[in-house]
Amino acid sequence: MVAREAEAARGRLVPESGVMVQAVWFDAGPQTAGRLLLVLHHLVVDGVSWRILLPDLAAAWDAVAAGRRPELEPVGTSFRRWSQELAALAQNPARLEELPLWTGMLDGPQELLGDRDLDAREDTVGTVRHVTVTVPAERTEQLLTTVPSAFHAGVDDVLLAAFALAVTDWRRRKGRSADGGVLVDLEGHGRHDVVEGVDLSRTVGWFTSLYPVRLDPAVEDWQEVWAAGPEAGRVLKRVKEQLRALPDHGIGYGLLRHLSPQTGRCSPRSPRPGSASTTWAASPRPARRTPRTSPRRPRPRAWAAAWTPRCRCRTPSRSTRPPTTTPTAPGSAPPCPGPAA
Repeated sequence: MVAREAEAARGRLVPESGVMVQAVWFDAGPQTAGRLLLVLHHLVVDGVSWRILLPDLAAAWDAVAAGRRPELEPVGTSFRRWSQELAALAQNPARLEELPLWTGMLDGPQELLGDRDLDAREDTVGTVRHVTVTVPAERTEQLLTTVPSAFHAGVDDVLLAAFALAVTDWRRRKGRSADGGVLVDLEGHGRHDVVEGVDLSRTVGWFTSLYPVRLDPAVEDWQEVWAAGPEAGRVLKRVKEQLRALPDHGIGYGLLRHLSPQTGRCSPRSPRPGSASTTWAASPRPARRTPRTSPRRPRPRAWAAAWTPRCRCRTPSRSTRPPTTTPTAPGSAPPCPGPAA
């Protein structure tokens, strides 16, 4: 019943009309505690927001149950003010100087991972197929602790290095060009310290940032990589340095593309509609999708992979949640003349 009501609540969300929240109370009777189901649209909440909302809701309920007026901790910076600060930040000359970085990031070759472009008529949500792989705890423990510690890196650095290696090796074995690295759309939590005097620790909203990164493992000895030799460590260091080279965790890309009037019309290009690509969302659940083929006319495959690490393994008391990423192929766009005078 809970699953059925959750699906119904999700169907009642209408962001176009401002219906962003649905609350469903499951009354179990006078002798049994009930349950409250909250369904919120992603436009008004992100993963960090839930860690604010749920403790606040529990504290408010405890206060009401004790006959007290709920008193929650104050919010430092409102979502509205944060949005205004970002709009102002997009006009900063230092941000405009980032434009060549992002346009250059999206230049260069990027081969499709399938045999054809995506077909909007066939490659739909209804044709998605999933493959689930469970990774043993002894391996995920090393991923979350030992390896990042040895290379002064984050879990996301290790995962992205492994992804870049896998795609590059796949291309190499298929006889395709492995030059140019792997283009990835990297999604971060977006609550970065880029505006002075802002406190987002208790602000609810969707702060997610999205920006492209070209990861080039530049492997010199594949045999040494698969033998876990020094070359594997050098690849991880290269990818880590490529990620660290991005200013302010890549937030400038979204500012220039969506908020800057000087660069909005010639912002760094997006993947072309219909291009076959991979999507990678950090969690251990590799999932691959292939379109349903017609029995009368077999179709070449256009596929993508989604990976969402939700680790059921031994972890330290404080862990780092990897960002969501979407590796994808760049599309065509007219050359950008640069910021307007």
